[in-house]
Amino acid sequence: LYIHFPREFPNGKPLELIQQARAAGDPKGDVALARYYLLTGQFENHTDEIEGLCAPIAEAQPECFQLLARVYLVDGRSEDLKALVDRAKQAWEQGSIEDRDLYLFARWLSDDETPQKQVAATNELYQMLTPDYVPALTARAKLIMENNYLAEPEVVIEMLREARANGDLKASLSLARAYERGRIVPTDPKKAIEYAMEAREKYPSAEYLLGRIYKRGYLGEPDPEKAKQHLLTAARRGFPKADYALAELYWEAKGIEVNRVYAWSFALLAVEGGVERAKELMVDMVLSLPEHTEKRAEALYRQERAARRQMIAGGTSGPATTTKQGG
Repeated sequence: LYIHFPREFPNGKPLELIQQARAAGDPKGDVALARYYLLTGQFENHTDEIEGLCAPIAEAQPECFQLLARVYLVDGRSEDLKALVDRAKQAWEQGSIEDRDLYLFARWLSDDETPQKQVAATNELYQMLTPDYVPALTARAKLIMENNYLAEPEVVIEMLREARANGDLKASLSLARAYERGRIVPTDPKKAIEYAMEAREKYPSAEYLLGRIYKRGYLGEPDPEKAKQHLLTAARRGFPKADYALAELYWEAKGIEVNRVYAWSFALLAVEGGVERAKELMVDMVLSLPEHTEKRAEALYRQERAARRQMIAGGTSGPATTTKQGG
């Protein structure tokens, strides 16, 4: 907590707690120290120490596979990285690490935060896990969609359908995206909606996808009312791209009445959620936004934000009820 939220705990002393754990003989203290170096920007200055901490305990503390891989990538030690991947395979085959441990290591190897993506290694590890470990089916399909030289599109769709048949709603979401975007299969908005409807309860991004389909009129004509419903649900479930889409919807007003108050307040929420495009939209908006409108929008933004926080604190997943925004 202290490492991840330093502003919340300005007087926290995570290093002291880590040293206490290590002194007590807890191997998780060694992992925590390596993580401390990573999260405080000291990783590259401590690669030798991190290797010494993690190499002896990787099977017992599988997070160490990721940390060791980062060490080898940072230091350009390709042979050591290959040996580490082989070690992870052997550990999994012998039952020393679980399916999920190998899956998380495989996913990290080609993740955006990896110093240098190892797509081939990720693909190989996913293949070992499939078809028995269903999340690896969906993850491999996604990997192939992003790196289409790995397999033909038909293979991707078949894997996703198999994962979906095994109850993986992430596969339904991936199928919805595939049919909405039309990159590896012909665009089919009806199929995209069908699959997104399956995934919407678990994944707010499925609600966003539904909103985008209706907003852009992929079924023939835009349906701004349906778009608004789905986008607002996604936004209130923590998907900030939906706030941006709502700001755009109310600003462009294609099929609905222009509402500058809503547009500005949703843009503020999108910026707070880290959507950079929202800043550009606000630059366009501010030129024609009267000061009194801006003040009303900021008040509504604060009201909506407070309602969402209250909703999260209460553990509910439905729309906030203490705000009229978007209604």
